[in-house]
Amino acid sequence: ISTQISEGKYLNYDLLINAITRAGANEPYQLIGQGAYQRLKIGSASKTLSGVQTYVIDYTLSPFVRKDPAGDYLSVNLHGTNWDFSAQQATGSVTLPDGVKIEDQKCYTGPQGSRESNCTITPKGENAVDVRANDALPPNSGLTVDLIVPANSFGEAAYITPSDTPKTVETPIDWGALGLMIAG
Repeated sequence: ISTQISEGKYLNYDLLINAITRAGANEPYQLIGQGAYQRLKIGSASKTLSGVQTYVIDYTLSPFVRKDPAGDYLSVNLHGTNWDFSAQQATGSVTLPDGVKIEDQKCYTGPQGSRESNCTITPKGENAVDVRANDALPPNSGLTVDLIVPANSFGEAAYITPSDTPKTVETPIDWGALGLMIAG
């Protein structure tokens, strides 16, 4: 996965789906590479669902931490902006390693790049936060939390270095029926 940043550079991440569940049961899914993005398809085309469904997506994204003059900077998209459907409720949790103290936090809602802050952050001790959008999110609107922690809080492998080119993924990756943990 790649994200273009303001300096005309890219942040390239590795994505690992740990689990996806619906109503506590594993849900089948497929991760499909599309250039600098990966599309996550959840469920089965042969099965129709109705009513409100809650999915928990547990994933690992790395490397993830950026160096910032204020300290180490983490920006977590809890609900991405490229989803073509609305979310009646979008929530997420971020838990950092023990001993890493969150010094500042902000959350944002809306389309990519929005600075609208129609969301609430609830601290859970020194190293964790719960975040929720205050209202439903329309299609292509997201929920993001930005965190600042003391500089050099992580091992060197956690830090991402901007690249001149985006990472591309074109081959479909079938991850089977595992599970993931981001509520959205």
